[in-house]
Amino acid sequence: ETAEYKVGAPWSDGARRELKNYGLACPAHRDSLLARARANRNGLKLEPGETMGDVRLFRLEPGRRDTELEGVEGPPAC
Repeated sequence: ETAEYKVGAPWSDGARRELKNYGLACPAHRDSLLARARANRNGLKLEPGETMGDVRLFRLEPGRRDTELEGVEGPPAC
């Protein structure tokens, strides 16, 4: 299947902002990838000045940058 979602978390170092990419997923695999990404996020140590939001699903849209993607509803974080 074609990837329709990006699994990511908003990240910034104060000067730049982007989505920390945890992978691309089709509808059939989005929830399992999201769960794995959330577990990986919990073990991530940030450097001073870095911030990172919650890992979420974002719908891929041709021609749009990561920071312009819309978040979509996924399963709740455990």
